[in-house]
Amino acid sequence: MDETESVALAAEPTAAPPAHSRPVGVTILALLFLITGLGMVALLVTSWSTLLTGLGQIGVSAPMLLYSLILPTILGFVAGVGLWIGRAWGWWAATVAVLLNIVRNVQGLLVLLGLVQTLDGVSEAATMALVRDAASVIGQSLLLAYFFKGNVLAFCQVGGASRWRLLLLLAGIVAVVFAVGTLLQMMF
Repeated sequence: MDETESVALAAEPTAAPPAHSRPVGVTILALLFLITGLGMVALLVTSWSTLLTGLGQIGVSAPMLLYSLILPTILGFVAGVGLWIGRAWGWWAATVAVLLNIVRNVQGLLVLLGLVQTLDGVSEAATMALVRDAASVIGQSLLLAYFFKGNVLAFCQVGGASRWRLLLLLAGIVAVVFAVGTLLQMMF
């Protein structure tokens, strides 16, 4: 081996980053999902009876409360761990959680817009709620778009299907989750 070959071999490992290095955004999101999951567990452990009593007074049943709080907690942990280690199930949990947030905030916007139309004037609180929900929809939509970037899909090993097919499957999963929630509301 001559000198030029040994220089080329020595430079090769540093020429390109590893194929499956975790994107910085995925690292940040994984940590945020884990922190959210821990926060939800802390809320459930420390405040379950208070939540159950308080929300029960306005008609929220225990199964509905469980569904509303346990689902995001589980999704947070699964998304955080899965994104951290780069697994497809983590990507799915994260994107389902994000799309659920988008749909919930759109529902909030529609309810607020309906209320604003029935009232003579718009209060400052209603205006702030509209702005907050609209900003949340925009931010969560950008976050969802990030999950469909090529490097994120590659790191999480989500491949083989077009982005449109993935988005349609994701929408179907979220529709099922909302159908279950609606059934729970009707039953309890």
